[in-house]
Amino acid sequence: MLALAGGVFAPVASADIGDPTAPTDTTSYLAQIVYPGTLRAGASDSAAATGSVATKTKWGGPTQLLVLGSERTSGRLWLDVRVQGRPNGSHGWIPADLAQISTTPYRIEISRASKRLRLVKGGRTVRTIKVVVGTAQTPTPVGHFAVADKLELKDNKAFLGKWVMPITGYSDVLKTFDGGIGQIALHGRGGASLKVPVGTAASHGCVRIENAAIGRLAAAVPTGTPVNVS
Repeated sequence: MLALAGGVFAPVASADIGDPTAPTDTTSYLAQIVYPGTLRAGASDSAAATGSVATKTKWGGPTQLLVLGSERTSGRLWLDVRVQGRPNGSHGWIPADLAQISTTPYRIEISRASKRLRLVKGGRTVRTIKVVVGTAQTPTPVGHFAVADKLELKDNKAFLGKWVMPITGYSDVLKTFDGGIGQIALHGRGGASLKVPVGTAASHGCVRIENAAIGRLAAAVPTGTPVNVS
């Protein structure tokens, strides 16, 4: 769970690459917000407003959202994007001219049963690592999420380790936790969290990863990368 602020972030590439499609096994589209705007229930200025998008996340990094699809309405391109918020799976529509669009070949696959994380690039597994997942009482939620931000912490000996990567998923059991709102993250290991070995089910829902492994993961994947938990 998260109750954090601040971080260090890598620059995001962008390109004019046509109308984005839903994530596939090999490619996902990402939308970095460059102008704040309104999130809507449909691909139209007349659709109900359901929220807003900002250029920065609540942790201070650039907002980059996973694109779930796109649609043209009266010649204007709209993007269906994954957003943070309950219920899990929340999404909404924004005009494409609010964002810079890029692609990533990466996705993250997490299995609660095997307690393993797979990093997939272009449809091929490039790394498999053991992780700690949630307990039976506080399980890691199942679903399709995205990396919401990447935070590099100053004290890698603290409980969360060197890196925290919040995702767009929330605990199905804990509505609040440690002053936060029950948001799930992938994070490193330090202090007391080192007492629980990887390959076990022992967290409140977050996914704990060895510091060296999550450092490589954070370096590889951009914010907005799909995270699928099964």
